[in-house]
Amino acid sequence: MLIRCLVLLCSLVSVPVALAQSSVWKVSNGTEQVYLGGTIHLLKPSDYPLPSEFDLAYQNSDSLILETDIKAAAEPENQQMIVQRMLAGPDEQVEKVLTPHTYSHLMRTFGQYGMSLSSMRQFKVSMMMITLTLVEMQRLGINQSGVDEFYHQQATSDSKPIGTLESFEDQISFLAQMGKGSEETFVAMSLKELAQTETMMEQMVSSWRSGRVDVMSTIFVEDMQKNYPEVYQQLVVDRNNNWIPQIEKLFSQPGTELVLVGVGHMPGESGLIRLLEKRGYKVEPLLSL
Repeated sequence: MLIRCLVLLCSLVSVPVALAQSSVWKVSNGTEQVYLGGTIHLLKPSDYPLPSEFDLAYQNSDSLILETDIKAAAEPENQQMIVQRMLAGPDEQVEKVLTPHTYSHLMRTFGQYGMSLSSMRQFKVSMMMITLTLVEMQRLGINQSGVDEFYHQQATSDSKPIGTLESFEDQISFLAQMGKGSEETFVAMSLKELAQTETMMEQMVSSWRSGRVDVMSTIFVEDMQKNYPEVYQQLVVDRNNNWIPQIEKLFSQPGTELVLVGVGHMPGESGLIRLLEKRGYKVEPLLSL
């Protein structure tokens, strides 16, 4: 689950465009249009160059809209905020929220990476699992900035305006709340999936590159809806509902925008594609020439 959440941060019913071979869509309302791109937040160097439809949408856009302010993570005050938000409260201490079996498994896993659980004891278990997952991704070579960072750098170089859909603090809040109240299940399942990171990432990136939103729906949505409904509601449904009014406002602004968000936000009845279609917008895959 954590791998999926990181890819999202980075619905079961398919929509008519689900089989289209693209992860970028053109959303139109009469003569006005917005490009909507589904992204992967972390990639391997070998995943470049990116699918050509992303560059096509970028070149045809006047501004870039991202989930959050990418530069904010490097600011000292935000680094301090991350640490503070991830500190465990009295009832969130790792030894209090995990069974002895899962606690031992977690401690062994830290040891396998040459790390000590005791060095992170002051943090919530969500921070512990994020750390382990990122270390495993780095071991696998998944250490390249993803689509969002790539186009953030490009837009900065081209002096294109850059906007955001939510604050950096909002994203930290989502991460800090992961697993809250069900830490035992969260850690046990995350440790199980940690061993499957390479296979899962290969499936995610492959389906994303080929525009197979039906496959992405299976990977991202079915498991989360079934096993982690609260996480799915918080990370996907609630955020999509918050973003839709902001995306709609773009149609009344001058120029054309490229909106980039995690690809897991696209498919299903609660996905951005379907939500926009329900509001009367024409949504069609952007295919490279």
